[in-house]
Amino acid sequence: MPIKRKGSKIKVLIIWPTQSLTQAAALVFESQSSNLVIENIHMSSVLEEDPRILNSSDVAVFLSPESSQLSIMKTVADRIYPKPVIIFNPKWGFEEESDFGGLSSFVGYF
Repeated sequence: MPIKRKGSKIKVLIIWPTQSLTQAAALVFESQSSNLVIENIHMSSVLEEDPRILNSSDVAVFLSPESSQLSIMKTVADRIYPKPVIIFNPKWGFEEESDFGGLSSFVGYF
């Protein structure tokens, strides 16, 4: 399903769990042309990047995050609120979510 909007292009921030996946994605998306602007960022550096990257994103997508990265994910979600946050293929199971402490309520929104 294509994503469309009148005016400026839609900016999608894709946050990857490893540097190698971030680099591979940058190469793949570099050659794609569409009405989307794709920004690929490594999970550990997303909070160190220019704040305008988060502020200008229309949606944040986390791909295959680890449970150890939940606090980063919550910080990103809080910073771009009310814009949507999507998690694809998290590396934890439903039964593990009760062990997340205070972050279990954050995960419960998804």
